[in-house]
Amino acid sequence: MRTLEPAPSSAIDPSTGALRFGSYRGSIRGVDLSRVEGNPLVRIAREKRWLYAAIATDELFAAAAVVRLGYSATAFAYVYDARERRIVAHESSLGPTTACRVFDDPRDGVTAHFSLGRNRFRLEKTSDGSLVIDVRTGVIAIEAALDAALAPPSITAVAKIPDGVVDVTEKRSLLAARGAVRVGDRRYALEGGRGGFDLTQGLLGRRTQWKWAYAMGRCDDGAPFAMNLVQGFVGAPECAVWIGDELIGVGEGRITPDASDARAPWSVTTECGAVDLRFVAQDFHRENRDLVVVSSRFVQAVGAFEGTVRTADGRTHTVRNALGVTEQQDTRW
Repeated sequence: MRTLEPAPSSAIDPSTGALRFGSYRGSIRGVDLSRVEGNPLVRIAREKRWLYAAIATDELFAAAAVVRLGYSATAFAYVYDARERRIVAHESSLGPTTACRVFDDPRDGVTAHFSLGRNRFRLEKTSDGSLVIDVRTGVIAIEAALDAALAPPSITAVAKIPDGVVDVTEKRSLLAARGAVRVGDRRYALEGGRGGFDLTQGLLGRRTQWKWAYAMGRCDDGAPFAMNLVQGFVGAPECAVWIGDELIGVGEGRITPDASDARAPWSVTTECGAVDLRFVAQDFHRENRDLVVVSSRFVQAVGAFEGTVRTADGRTHTVRNALGVTEQQDTRW
């Protein structure tokens, strides 16, 4: 287990200009990496910003994201039906940077907008850490509010990364959901569900690879459960488990699919031994693009987690049927 210090007021020390590398409890507002790299041409090549939101209920797992690179932008959304055990809709759009905005204001929060043709994505993180989602794309419509009032704190990492400069990432979960997701004429109510987000801003290397696991559900004793693990990239500084109102820093993830069968159970554990889960993939959201200069292979497997999680006081919690994703990312950008 890791000790998480309270988040500083800024990712950059105002007196020295140095980055405040570390793993923190809470949010860092107003991240502005132009203070780290002032050359706009370098930032076009290296700076990446995205806001990814996820919602889990007994019926569904839904996700939406807005991603702004220095030279292009993309947005996607998909809806997984837990009863049918399949993705019932997924939509994706690629556009110029003028179609997208991801901006972190120290007072008002984060706005992530993408608009191109009939595709409209609006994800807004408010100053208190809540999230508003308004997505209209293809057959998918998401109108949701994720309320942070009673949610546990986020984990924020300011981390050095291979062949890059810095990544500032905030992961939060167990926000109370309300609203609805629509797929065509089908409506999914979100009341009683939970949501979370991944806000990432970085000056990244030419090639970025990672494995990621994110889940939301309940323990056998009824306590809300969530998890964020990564293998590679940022590593341990962003790895965490939430149980009830408790945020627990854990070791780097070990996320291992079966190389011969994508639907065979995955092993999802941590170096510290706190997490020992099995993930069964039911369906896949893929984004594969080759634009000569840039290319990406991105797969999110959607399904359910089960197993055990051990907390710092030695208690072991059993997790069953927690919905979520595992992800494999290999991007040259």
